[in-house]
Formats: sequence, structure tokens, C-alpha cells
Amino acid sequence: MCLVTVLGVGSPHGADQLGWKLVECLQQHSTLKPYLGNRLECVILDRPGPRLLEYLEQAPVVVIIDAAVDGGETGRLSQYSAREIVENDIQFSSHQFGVQQSLALGLSLGDVPDGVRVFAISVTETDQLMSESECEQWANRLCSEVAEQVSLLVVNST
Repeated sequence: MCLVTVLGVGSPHGADQLGWKLVECLQQHSTLKPYLGNRLECVILDRPGPRLLEYLEQAPVVVIIDAAVDGGETGRLSQYSAREIVENDIQFSSHQFGVQQSLALGLSLGDVPDGVRVFAISVTETDQLMSESECEQWANRLCSEVAEQVSLLVVNST
């Protein structure tokens, strides 16, 4: 079992690609490459809905990365616990049953481990029309910062 699983949540539409693009970038980052496959797993999920809960049990630490319409400036990276996502009603992108709803369900069932962290990339309603290349540019800007944080999680999970 890996120590840390990173889940890029999204869809192939507009800013909803940001979670995917950032995870793709992380998989290529030199800081994380030595950990991939044995201590770190990266997974891309297409609108998982409540299936997200199945992935939360795969490692002691799970990082969910997704675009969030949270009132922040486009590209701002914020970290939350699962409980903070639910309590603050932070909405993720355009999913009908998205990260927030899945975590709320999981918390009510007692199925969300303490090691779940959510990295939210702020977007606005107008960013929903963001092109694939714009998503790649934002992912590249955030990649080193997120890779450093994920690397710390891997090292501290041993």
C-alpha cells in the first residue's frame, strides 16, 4: 500500500481540468518521481461522485486536488481538511455530486479518514470556459509548490 495517494478530480471541460493537469504535472516532477509507485500514487478521476469515498481508504494520507468556486482569485491554492470543506460549504467546480457532497456523505457515515486533505485551486464562474492550454499553464505555475507539500507528506508518513 502506498503512503500517500493524490487524487486529481475533474472533467475534460474548462477549468474543471485543473485537478487533472496538476496531477499530470506532479507525476513528472523530479521531487516526487522517486516516490511514485511505492510510497506515492497519483490517480486521475473523472467526476467520481460518491465513488470518491472508495479512494479515501487507499492510503494513510489522501490528497484531493480539484478546482473550486470559492471566491478566491483564480489560481490561488488553498488547503482544507474534509471537515472544513463541508462546514464552509466550499463548492468544487461544476460536478453535480462533487467533492463537497461526497465528503459530506462520507463524514456522516464515518468513512472519511483523518489523513484526507483537499487542495483547492480557486476559479471563478467565468473560468469555467478556460482552455486546456490555460489549465496547463496554471498547473505548471502551481506544480512545484504542491510537489513540495506532497513530498513532505510522503516523508512524514513513514
